[in-house]
Amino acid sequence: MARIGVFLSKEGKGLDPLNLQTIADRLVEEVQEINHVFIHEDLNTVQGLEAISQEIKNQDIGYVVIGCGSIDQREENIRKTLNTAGINEYLLEVVNLKEMVANVHSEEPEKANEKAFQLLKTAVIKVEQSKPLEKTPMRVEQQVLVVGGGVAGMTASLRIADAGYSVVLVEKSPALGGKVASLKNLWPKLEEADDLMRNLSISCHQHENIVIYDYSEVKSIDGVRGDFDVEIVRKPRFVQSQKIVNFEKITESLKTDFPNKHTGGRTVNKVLYQPYAGCVPPLFLIDPENINHPDVKKLITLVPDGTVNQNEKEKIVHEKAGAVIMAFGAGMMDCSGLTNLTAANSENVHSASDFEFLNFKKDEEMSLLWVADAGSNDPKNGVAYASEVPLMTCVKQAIFAKKMSNGKIHTTVVYSDRRSRTKGYEEFIKTAEEKYQVQMVRGAVSNVTSKSNGLSVSLHDLIQGKEQKVSVDKVVLAQEVVAHDDSQHLASIVDIGRDETGFLAETHPSLEPCSTSNSGVFVCGDCASPGDIRAAVLTAESAVAKAMAVLAQKTSEPYRLKQKDEQLARFDAPAKEVSPESFQTNDEGGMNYTRLNNVFGKTESGVSIPASPTRNIELAGWELSKSIAEIENIWTDAKNDNWEPRITGFASQYGGYPLLETLGREEVSYSSCFRFLRVRSTAHLDPLLVLKSFFNGADGVFIIGGPLGKGKFHNDNYLAKRRFKALEGVLDAGGIEPDRVKILFVDSHQIDEVADQLQKFHNAVSSLGPLGI
Repeated sequence: MARIGVFLSKEGKGLDPLNLQTIADRLVEEVQEINHVFIHEDLNTVQGLEAISQEIKNQDIGYVVIGCGSIDQREENIRKTLNTAGINEYLLEVVNLKEMVANVHSEEPEKANEKAFQLLKTAVIKVEQSKPLEKTPMRVEQQVLVVGGGVAGMTASLRIADAGYSVVLVEKSPALGGKVASLKNLWPKLEEADDLMRNLSISCHQHENIVIYDYSEVKSIDGVRGDFDVEIVRKPRFVQSQKIVNFEKITESLKTDFPNKHTGGRTVNKVLYQPYAGCVPPLFLIDPENINHPDVKKLITLVPDGTVNQNEKEKIVHEKAGAVIMAFGAGMMDCSGLTNLTAANSENVHSASDFEFLNFKKDEEMSLLWVADAGSNDPKNGVAYASEVPLMTCVKQAIFAKKMSNGKIHTTVVYSDRRSRTKGYEEFIKTAEEKYQVQMVRGAVSNVTSKSNGLSVSLHDLIQGKEQKVSVDKVVLAQEVVAHDDSQHLASIVDIGRDETGFLAETHPSLEPCSTSNSGVFVCGDCASPGDIRAAVLTAESAVAKAMAVLAQKTSEPYRLKQKDEQLARFDAPAKEVSPESFQTNDEGGMNYTRLNNVFGKTESGVSIPASPTRNIELAGWELSKSIAEIENIWTDAKNDNWEPRITGFASQYGGYPLLETLGREEVSYSSCFRFLRVRSTAHLDPLLVLKSFFNGADGVFIIGGPLGKGKFHNDNYLAKRRFKALEGVLDAGGIEPDRVKILFVDSHQIDEVADQLQKFHNAVSSLGPLGI
């Protein structure tokens, strides 16, 4: 067997109180597979990685164990180094000695050193079970689906198309434009919104690499990264836009006005209309509910034959895509719940969305007051968060009112916090104050009431610390951006999660922005988080880079499901029930055989493995034998002179383990009685491993995964929760208290919650005493 090399990094002095030399000597003495341990000042440097490569060649090493800092930040570079040195990159185990040992047990040096030794010894035994893995060649469709034709969607489409790839752009509205189509101007530069929208729209329509399906919806998306099958529903317009000439003259002959549902009824139109004035290119439609209106008969006489088709039906089209970008935008909060601010539905109280459709006369005199935080941080009546969008919208609209009235309109903006953190925004607010004399009041509006000659506003001035009553003609409520009405549907068809506020969930907003739990789907713009035009463009650029990286891939990750015994395949039907996309059923010799599909590009959670009654399925690189090797050795010969509970922990690769590393970075201490092992996901964790942990020295088992409904394998967490709930009955029947097992699903920011649960579980197992198996 090839030799096993152990490499330990001092991390500067980051591993105090660990004595690496003592640990290394003990490993050589007690673990027969090791005859040399290499210690370096810092393996996370160019010199350190070169040292690993050189030592591998000099010592003829075939398997590698690394003891260093954060796995999340090191593993990729270490794998590349192994490839360079001629070792298969998957013959590797990395042990986090810094965040998982040194930082959290600094007050217990003896126990910390014992734990570090046990973790490294177990990693050596585990790496022996590793097998070389190769990435699988895969076919990737050289086309990207972009869902949403606003600024983010159009920007993403143009960047991808300019790079030479094909784009399918789907927009639900009758024309491209998104929310920008309903705005007068944009902050902080106050440029005309029409100019931006029209330029982007024209560029998209003229680009040879972009196919546009406007007035269409994505019905379904099946498949995996690199090979998505897309079904699109095209709604009928009932009119051929290119045949319409002299639109203004035609509409003059039509009598009936209808509310324009694409502007929320804020404008009216004739039976034939454009979704918004001056949309480019000129696009027209008739609403389906009006197709039999008498004005349609009149319209038919005014246009060329064949222009109107009253019998037009929905059409289904199919497209292929290698990657998907979600850019369908967001909605605006409904202000009707803010009864203290709506002044009994007074016509003089408007939302900021309504304001965009108001017009002012030159030299018109009146007083306007904007409430910048209407419903922000108000989970009962509004939303539980706050963004910078409402404040900047207020300032923009106040400047617009000043300019339209030649400065005659008196404008006041009431805000609680200047959430203008991006470059140029604070300057924008100062310009409003100094150049346009917009009055900025830091305070909170408590009530708006009607009176005979306008409105009375009650507010608390936070600077002066006193209550005020202000008389104004109109009040504008700047509402928050909220998740789109279609967010739930669109998230479900691409199998990605949503956060607690309804926006699409990113894998990690800071470290992996725009990525999702589906490795071929990316998000940008307001569908993921409230933001301005600049944020929409920046996130679109990020999503484009990641989507094009998918198109450039020629291989898929090696973590693939496989059946160990073809003869047992017929018994794997229960596994198919929990992960049907990974299986197919073939009729052979009168028997139904459930076989694994050759699905390329799918990021497997391993959810189907515990569901196989014969344990005939395994995930390459995460074999059951490796986990068993860890469990059987993690407590072997471990010192426990004065009894303390032994707690085996399982932490998911993308959820639980990174959170524990964050706990270590924050130097939040917890008991050294915990030994955490990495698993692919909580759904991959076989309940049998929990039982085996108890039979191999554990007094308790603590399982930690990512949040339910979010993260890398979001929906699979629900199945894991049900499995371990069912396990409680099995434990109880076997004489093992169910309280000896704890499963926790937490988000990346819930550090305090994790620390608290670790302490509580330690106390609970201590109270129960030794298991005695």
